[in-house]
Amino acid sequence: MFNLRKRLESLPKSKLPLSWDIANPLLPWHIQIQEDVTQLKKLIKLHKWELDLDYNKLLAHGFSIVITNLQKEIIWVCSNFLNMTGYTPKEAIGQKPSFLQGARTNKKQVELISEQLKRYETVSARLINYRKDNEPYLCEIKIYPLKNTEGQVTHFLAIEKDKDE
Repeated sequence: MFNLRKRLESLPKSKLPLSWDIANPLLPWHIQIQEDVTQLKKLIKLHKWELDLDYNKLLAHGFSIVITNLQKEIIWVCSNFLNMTGYTPKEAIGQKPSFLQGARTNKKQVELISEQLKRYETVSARLINYRKDNEPYLCEIKIYPLKNTEGQVTHFLAIEKDKDE
């Protein structure tokens, strides 16, 4: 259940809402975006990624962000991922993104994506993925190799959007 007090206490003072913001029905969504940004900043610092991406704007516009290791295992998803797929972060972490694929997913497209990722190339694609309730959706994906300050690729970051919305 959503605990407003707990979430407000976790925000830095500069991010606290004004009194009239409390009545805003979008407040929980704004707080969740700030939590995602905070988690993402911690990952960036931990892995020393050089990331030039306006993830705050992407999250505010409903995009999902998924981070995998080089073995393509999910290590982090933003809260928008739940809205898009029906899977909680807890259910997604440790899985490979292929767990979202199904009968109508274009296998040739998946192979092409895999080949491009092996070469650490940026990938743009559209795939039919499946929500937790088995409903298919068209997912537009852009995948970036994440490099650390030494120039080594350590992870992948995928920006995803449900094109059926």
